[in-house]
Amino acid sequence: MGKNNDRMIYRRNDETWVNQREGASKASGVHSTQKEAMNEAKKMLQNSGGGELTVKGVDGKISSKDTIPPGNDPNSTLVICIWRLHRVADQPPKFY
Repeated sequence: MGKNNDRMIYRRNDETWVNQREGASKASGVHSTQKEAMNEAKKMLQNSGGGELTVKGVDGKISSKDTIPPGNDPNSTLVICIWRLHRVADQPPKFY
């Protein structure tokens, strides 16, 4: 990836959960739950080409790391379209 899309989720002292891009000085989002922050971060990563999501627990230690793939892969969309065209024509699918 040309740009750094990695994101981190962590809890602030005020007990809110932060979604922040690596290297950014400000949070992209502040949430009342860890799950809300994670969902927002996953959507942002998918929409920006994928990246690594690091989640820290209440204790500040890393609890998980996930690689989030891009949200829309043009190659997979092409395969689905070709498969549907062959299904309509009552022909077996061909993969190119």
